[in-house]
Amino acid sequence: MEGVKMSRFAYFRAVGDRNGYIFVDALLAMIILVVALAAFLGTYRQATVGTVETRERTVATDLAMQTLENLKKYDWAGRGRTDAVWSSPTAQTVAVNGQTYTIRYGVITALTTTAIASNNNVIPVKVTVSWPTGKSVQMATYYLKQKTN
Repeated sequence: MEGVKMSRFAYFRAVGDRNGYIFVDALLAMIILVVALAAFLGTYRQATVGTVETRERTVATDLAMQTLENLKKYDWAGRGRTDAVWSSPTAQTVAVNGQTYTIRYGVITALTTTAIASNNNVIPVKVTVSWPTGKSVQMATYYLKQKTN
């Protein structure tokens, strides 16, 4: 302010007004920063929960596939769909990465396809893997019973 003389009172009033605006600007910037940070933390939490659920489902799917592969090696020659061994599903518990999974498998009794239902050489098997969060994975396949000589 060259050439203009200000009284001390007017000068301090102008500086005081500017300081008030700086405080309001800083307060608004902090509020915006807190809102953005809260949104980011909510998204981060949701992504973390999704990652854990995906890992659990992947492990359960792998366990179901392993069980079906192990059953493939089984000698089905002496077994039929109505044998007592299938009256209640076989269950086993496995711990993976600190999580407990329950694996159940058995013959599918309610068949919708009449061609398969009438063929006793085809054994339909279902595997269910569940874990304590209340979720589960199911897989089913058909095994051909080997003919005995």
